[in-house]
Amino acid sequence: MKYVPIGEEELIHGLFGGETTKPRHHFHYKIQLRSLDNKYAYNFEALDEEDICSRVPALPSGPWISELRNKGIGVCLEEEKPIEVLIGADVYGKLLTGRREILQCGQVAIETYLGWIVTGKMHSRQKVSSMTALTMFAQSEPVNKLWESDVLGIQDPQRKRSKEERERAVRVYFLNTVQVNEEGQYEVRLPWIEGHPPVWWNFNLAKRRLENTIQKLAGSMLRAEYEEVLEDWLRTGIIEEVSMSQRDEGHNLPHRPVVKENSTTKLRPVFDTSAQEQGRPSLNQCLEKGTNLIEIIPALLLRIQFHQVGVIADIKRAFLQVSLGKEVRDFLRFLWVNAEGDLRIFRHARVAFGVTSSPFLLGAVIDFHLKRCLAESEQNEWYNRDIIEKLRKNFYVDNCVTSLPDYNALRLFIEQVTEVFAGAKFELRGWEYTDPDLEGPANTAVLGMSWDKKVDTLAADKVSVEKDGVITRRTILSVAQRVFDPIGFTCPVSLCPKLLLQQCWALKGEWDQEVPDDVRKGFL
Repeated sequence: MKYVPIGEEELIHGLFGGETTKPRHHFHYKIQLRSLDNKYAYNFEALDEEDICSRVPALPSGPWISELRNKGIGVCLEEEKPIEVLIGADVYGKLLTGRREILQCGQVAIETYLGWIVTGKMHSRQKVSSMTALTMFAQSEPVNKLWESDVLGIQDPQRKRSKEERERAVRVYFLNTVQVNEEGQYEVRLPWIEGHPPVWWNFNLAKRRLENTIQKLAGSMLRAEYEEVLEDWLRTGIIEEVSMSQRDEGHNLPHRPVVKENSTTKLRPVFDTSAQEQGRPSLNQCLEKGTNLIEIIPALLLRIQFHQVGVIADIKRAFLQVSLGKEVRDFLRFLWVNAEGDLRIFRHARVAFGVTSSPFLLGAVIDFHLKRCLAESEQNEWYNRDIIEKLRKNFYVDNCVTSLPDYNALRLFIEQVTEVFAGAKFELRGWEYTDPDLEGPANTAVLGMSWDKKVDTLAADKVSVEKDGVITRRTILSVAQRVFDPIGFTCPVSLCPKLLLQQCWALKGEWDQEVPDDVRKGFL
């Protein structure tokens, strides 16, 4: 701030509980604060400190924004900035005008001669902390450490709770909040990380990303197809339109089209739930992931060959069949510009693919539904309890992967499973199974691997390398990472490029520098 010191002094900081710090040297300054309209100024003395505290979150977006504006209170939605001045209690009381407004969210807007401030605890359904509370504590630390929450004993919940405890808490939260809505679909809530930072209003970021997407789609048929997908979602209740008057509320997800020629869904929007601005968390960083489903893949791949007839199927548009509670939908907004050039705001009404917690939520809904069917099987003789138990152990997200002793059991399995999932508005499709008499292509993808239905074997997809091309460290790493083998049977081969890469790093060099001839020969 370019102030000139008017003095200096040594201070011992006495803390709550009787703790004291070592003597610390501080310069003494006389500073002046002015209101934004320059109608008020106040002079006071202050001590210097290189870092007063970590960044304190600015006021996040939400319904309180409209409430403040309706009360004639100006709102600043700028991004958070470093704390430059810490005002003590001796000065703070002199800045108050005496006017205050209690908001519906539980916070209090207080007018000062420098402008309005918002304070207090937010009682929102999402349990989002809108402000970092700072106070004194019993700890012998430098001044800037007095503002860090972990020194206060308020540790990160992820440190205090083990992985198993957190996963258990997420499952309990799911069971306490899942319900069946009026349309007969399961409805869930987002599993927020305990004590997560506010999910920010990011309209400008989403708008910039949308402009890039529109530019890439311009002049092609993909834009019309993309818009048709969105209109279909709107007609079927997968998304909802939001009024432009509410544009300053909620969290917007950037998105882009992905085209897969061989997929059942050729073109689909993909949402970037990891998008973030500097100093602000992404949506994914605020959500629990739930149980790590990757760990169950090896067991599922082995079960497909346990009996004579392997069988796979998947749920049609599985994520889109699970409804989201209305109170969390504004965290899953996105923008679009129609053919007329009008900006539109939508929000997801169903679980969105790409959200870090979505695989867990879908898997939890399926397991919850199967447990209900097990309970009903005691009164409904048509339900086969053994088949339902088998289903519970043989699902990965929306994929059923299992095996059966013969083709009669297969037919009964398909009938039962179709009936069971119809009760949850799920449609199983793409049934494929072992068939020694199969004519034509026999390979199909199963959880990242290739399954030959005719001879009933599993294989890792081949990775091709141009032998005449330049081989660099980047090339070797790319090949090593492209081999997906959760069972581990390719390790004797896939270990080789990893050892070669280790050898390259010992020689030093750049990422895109050609490797020595002996490494190239060993790699090819």
